[in-house]
Amino acid sequence: MKFIDSAGIVAFLTAYFYCVSTAFTYGYFYTLGLDSDLLDRNFHQVIYHGMITSLENAIYLSAFILLFGFIYSNWCFFIFYYIKKSFSHGRRLVRLKKKINLPTKKLSKKELSIKAVLSKSIGVFLIVIGFLSVLIVYEKSGMEQANELRVRISEGKSTIMKSSQYKGELTFLYCGSRNCAGYNLETEEVIYIPQQDISIDNNKIKI
Repeated sequence: MKFIDSAGIVAFLTAYFYCVSTAFTYGYFYTLGLDSDLLDRNFHQVIYHGMITSLENAIYLSAFILLFGFIYSNWCFFIFYYIKKSFSHGRRLVRLKKKINLPTKKLSKKELSIKAVLSKSIGVFLIVIGFLSVLIVYEKSGMEQANELRVRISEGKSTIMKSSQYKGELTFLYCGSRNCAGYNLETEEVIYIPQQDISIDNNKIKI
């Protein structure tokens, strides 16, 4: 693989992870009414979050591509050896293609160029639609996670955070690279506090 190819792949993955994380976070912030400017994240946080968020779907997609490639390659080998085995098999295949209105003759150069342009146009269209659909899916995932947090808050199972700059306890909502957001159940307000001045309950460490 050439260096320029590797750089292109890295650039594509970086942009993809960035878009995935941004879409997910937008859905989360929109549902909870959080300010994205106050809860901004650094570039590395966004990319890592996008990678982790899309990891499961990436595994499923890779498995699907592998399965599709395996089936398609075996089908092509089957057709190749089927035709090679006997001339009559090739004639049967031609008759079958005629029945389902598939071309049996080689296309001219002009027809091939038109077909190439059409194929590229359809490919670009499908890629754009697929990419936008993926972003919509991740945005809805962010909304679902925010709604799950709202349910935990209503059940009293949410994480509590405290700060010397604010009296009382706050329900933890989110932390950016500089600030954290907490919710006051009594006043129904979202409070933004610098990240360096908070403490969060941790039930995972038990002594």
